[in-house]
Amino acid sequence: MPEATINFYRDGAIVQSTVTDENGYYSYALERGTYDVEVVMDGYVTGRVDGVVLGNSEDIVVDLYLRHDSACLTYTPEAFFALHYPDQVSEQTLTFTNTGAQDAIFEITELEGEGPPVPYAYAQPAASKEVVELILDDGSAEDAIGLTSGGEFLWVNRFTPNPDQYPFTLTRVETWWLANVNATDKMRIVIYQNTTGSSDPASGAEFLYQQDITATASETWVSYDLDEPVVFEGPGDVIIGLVNLETRTGIYPATIDENSAKGRSWIGIYSGNVPNPPTLPPDSMWDELSAIGFPGNFVIRGYGETGGGTPGDIPWLTEDPTAGVVFADGGTVDVTLTFDSTGLVWGGDYFGGLRVDNAPDPKITIPPVQLRVLPFNLIFLPIILRNFH
Repeated sequence: MPEATINFYRDGAIVQSTVTDENGYYSYALERGTYDVEVVMDGYVTGRVDGVVLGNSEDIVVDLYLRHDSACLTYTPEAFFALHYPDQVSEQTLTFTNTGAQDAIFEITELEGEGPPVPYAYAQPAASKEVVELILDDGSAEDAIGLTSGGEFLWVNRFTPNPDQYPFTLTRVETWWLANVNATDKMRIVIYQNTTGSSDPASGAEFLYQQDITATASETWVSYDLDEPVVFEGPGDVIIGLVNLETRTGIYPATIDENSAKGRSWIGIYSGNVPNPPTLPPDSMWDELSAIGFPGNFVIRGYGETGGGTPGDIPWLTEDPTAGVVFADGGTVDVTLTFDSTGLVWGGDYFGGLRVDNAPDPKITIPPVQLRVLPFNLIFLPIILRNFH
C-alpha cells in the first residue's frame, strides 16, 4: 500500500519514521536494538509488530498488514425457501455476522414479488423482467487519458434511465481498456445515484457502492459482475465511474469514444489519493470531459434488469428484529423469519426479497425469499380398499 506511514518505536517513543513507496515497500537503517514497528494509513486500523530485534549489520524483514477501518457485514443463508400446506406457520433464521473493525447497523425492508402466485416455479418468471442498458458510447474507443505525472483519479458517466424502468437492479459494469493498461492493473468501480435533476452529477450525488477490480485484458470489452447488485428506486440519474489505483506514469486508463459527445462524462482529481469511498465533487478538479479539450464519452457501461423491488409488505412473512446493531470483530445477530400460509391460495409459489441496508457501509443486499403452498389433497390421500372375494 503506497504512502503508508511507518513508525519505529524504542522504549515507547518514536525514534524514526518513513513512508512506503508506490508498491507498498519500505526500508530504513536503524541502530541495533529492539523496536516496535507501526504502520498508519487513513481509513485503516493501525497495524503494529512489537519486539523486533535488530543486530549489527543485519537486515530484518517486517511485513505489516492493514485492516480496513469499516464494518463488513455478511449474512447466511443466501436465500430462503419454505414449503407449506395451507394454514401452516414455520420459522427460519437469518444470521448476520460482522467481521469488520466497526459496528454495523442493519435495517430490513420487505420487497414484494411481482404478480400473482406462480404455479410451482423455483424462480421468478423471466417475462416479468426487462433488460436495462446504460450506454453513452457508440462501441468504439479512439482515445484514452490519464495523469501525465501518474497518480489516482476518477472518471464517471451520468446516465438517466427512463422513469418506467425504475425500480431496477444494476448487476454488471463494462469498459474497454487500451494497450497501455496492464492486465494486472488495479481499478475500482464506484456507483452513485442523483435524484436532484442536476446536470452536474456531483451536485446531490449519493454514494451507493464500490468494488475493486483488475483490468484483466486490453483492446477488448471487459465485463465485471457486481458482487452486490445495486437497486435504484429512481427516478433520476445513475452515476457509474472508475478509479485508477495505479500511480505509475504512462498509464492512460480512461478510454474515450470521440463520436457524438453527450456532455455526460466527467473527470475528477483530488489533492491526494482518491478517498475511499470517493466524495463528490473532488477537491482539486471536477470538469465535464469536453471542457478540458476531449469532447466525447467515457467508455463505461452499466447493465441490469427491471425489478429489485419496491418496498412494501409481504403478507406471508415477518422478521424479528427488523433493525439492529452487529458488533465489530465477529459479532452476530439472528433474525427470525416467520412464514405463514394462512389464507393463501393453494398450489402456488409466492416470491419476495429482503432489502438489507447496512450503515455505515452503504451496500444494499437482497436475499430472496420464497413460499410454496401445497394443496390439501397432498395431505389427505384417499385410501382405497378392494375386496377380491
